[in-house]
Amino acid sequence: MVTLPPIAMSIQEQPSKRRVCPQNSYTPNDVSMASSLAIADQRSVTARKAKEDEELRKRNEELERKLKESREREEIMMKELQKAWERLRVAEEAEERLCSQLGELEAESVHQARDYNARIITLMDQLTQAQAHLPLSDRRSPQTSVIF
Repeated sequence: MVTLPPIAMSIQEQPSKRRVCPQNSYTPNDVSMASSLAIADQRSVTARKAKEDEELRKRNEELERKLKESREREEIMMKELQKAWERLRVAEEAEERLCSQLGELEAESVHQARDYNARIITLMDQLTQAQAHLPLSDRRSPQTSVIF
């Protein structure tokens, strides 16, 4: 509804060709012009509000689009993070298996080295006993009797 100044309303409510208000003298043309200005003012306000509403709608759409893109990026990053965690878990399991195998190999190599040393000692003992049974003339130094 158009709001007219109180003077314009009082003149408009009393139809006549020429009425004079006690405070001011307004003609029907003045009232018509005032109502036209009020309507123009209202249209201006309405147009401004429509423009602001359109700007807000566009800004809202832009923010919603950015939010959607952000959520999509977040989802992609979460999938990549899950893949990285899975690769890490597999790598850790592989590391544990390798460490276990390395420990087993180290234990086996120590066992083989002990067996080898024991075999060398046994062979040296046998050589010493064999040399003890040989006559003195046939004895040679243990260094020259060993053939590689």
